[in-house]
Amino acid sequence: MLFIGYHQRKLFFSICYLVSLAGVAQIDEIKEILKSKPHTEETAIWLCDTAFTFAGNDLQITQQIAELALEKARQLDSDLAKARAYHVIGISYYERGVYERALESYIDALKYYEKIGNRRGQALIKINIGIIYGLISQPERAKNYLLESIKILETLNDSLNLGKSYSNVAVNYSHIGLRDSAIFYYNKALVIRQAQNDSIGIASTFNNIANIYVGDTFNIDVKTSEAQFAYKNFVEALKFINEGDRDILLSKIYTGLGRTLSELGRTNEALAYLNKGLDLGIRINSKTCQQLCYRNLKWFYQRQGDYKAALDYFIKESNMDKELRSAEVAKQIDQLNIKYETERKEKEIVELEQLRIIDQGVRNLLIMAIVSVTLLAILLILYVSQKRRKDKLISNLRLQKLTTDINAKNKEITSYTLNFLQKIN
Repeated sequence: MLFIGYHQRKLFFSICYLVSLAGVAQIDEIKEILKSKPHTEETAIWLCDTAFTFAGNDLQITQQIAELALEKARQLDSDLAKARAYHVIGISYYERGVYERALESYIDALKYYEKIGNRRGQALIKINIGIIYGLISQPERAKNYLLESIKILETLNDSLNLGKSYSNVAVNYSHIGLRDSAIFYYNKALVIRQAQNDSIGIASTFNNIANIYVGDTFNIDVKTSEAQFAYKNFVEALKFINEGDRDILLSKIYTGLGRTLSELGRTNEALAYLNKGLDLGIRINSKTCQQLCYRNLKWFYQRQGDYKAALDYFIKESNMDKELRSAEVAKQIDQLNIKYETERKEKEIVELEQLRIIDQGVRNLLIMAIVSVTLLAILLILYVSQKRRKDKLISNLRLQKLTTDINAKNKEITSYTLNFLQKIN
């Protein structure tokens, strides 16, 4: 275990704090810009594009901005913006190796791309889904998604993405041992990349074709004809790449050439290329390249009968393997932290949604109670008012009848009086 002193720890945490502050500042700046933008679909898509620009530097910021875009898309009920936001969120998870979350986001994106009939979006997402299924050892699913993407891209005549799709199908076939199918799709990818003058893509394709025949370590079952075919493809790959273009790929090509030349009995040239691959791997600080070179140099010296040199490289390979495993453990811890934080946020969202639903229910009940009381009050007022009018009407009728009766009695009395007076007279 590596221990660091107080001042080193203080410096380390200060740097982490400053980096986090920078991230927060960028998010705050984007939120401020967002306030001045209209509440439209274009704004949500602008957020998605902005999130993607951070993918090469800070994947956490990429995810946070993409989640802002998703929130905006939901407010607008924009299926295109939802698809784009889920797409970028998937990329942020994929690049961190959190494949389950990436797959979930990609499938959500695919659902919305299909809903709006965006064929190109469907094809690109299916490529990504196929790649993930390949990485998690589900080759049949990987193949199905990749072939579906090819059908769409061929219909759209999208050669830019067809090359990528062909290559990924080839990788998938290569992993499951279908050599001829892999070669077929690599050649289709090669045609497209040659038409596009994509020198790095061409070099990568030739390298991949060569590795189908000789693998990435010494193989006692390699036939001479296969080694010769692989050698020709490695040489073709070297024609399209120089140091500084993509050094990890170049280191692997050097190592492949060294391994293949050893199979062909050209030991001096083989050792020269293996050492070139190792020197370049050390120069660019690529531990995976160095481990690959150490492994091949171990087998090279073992074949030459130089067991001391073979043991030295075996020890170096083992030490590098430990470093890579430690890095992988750290990566897995990071992935678990990401999953934990994501699940915690999702749980908080669910709880907040439940509280919102409860609050909304309470408000609805309160509103219903107020409305009910108001209606009862109105009905009571109407009832009282109507009763008063009715009572008043009854009173008036009674008064009218009483008045009529009195008038009638008065008339009777008057008539009786007149009759009485007449009799007296």
